[in-house]
Amino acid sequence: MRIPLTLAAGLLALVAITTALGHAEPVRFDPAPGQVLDAAPQRVDGWFTQEMRRSGEETSLVVHPVMSDGMLGDPVSGDTVIDDSDRRHMYAELSGDLMPGQYVVSWSALSDEDDHPDSGCYRFFVG
Repeated sequence: MRIPLTLAAGLLALVAITTALGHAEPVRFDPAPGQVLDAAPQRVDGWFTQEMRRSGEETSLVVHPVMSDGMLGDPVSGDTVIDDSDRRHMYAELSGDLMPGQYVVSWSALSDEDDHPDSGCYRFFVG
């Protein structure tokens, strides 16, 4: 009996810690970090662990090309949209056809559940 009780207590503690530390952290992106695509995507999608706040610039997906000198070029993404049917999902349409090369996606999310911000970035490649 001690093993199941100990296991149950440990799982409850893990759930409590996860809830206390929870932010709107990414679950997955499309295109995925490091992905090499044959053709340019039409948009970038991100799915997160919590619902995100709809207002303000705290929640965004911005895509920049990486220039030959290693600097970021002007954004090639439109406004960030939070999916009304699933507020854990946001996306940004991409403008025009992306040229072959590397792109940086920077994201920020403000959790509507706990008011905590989170952010990060990753690269994907076209061509």
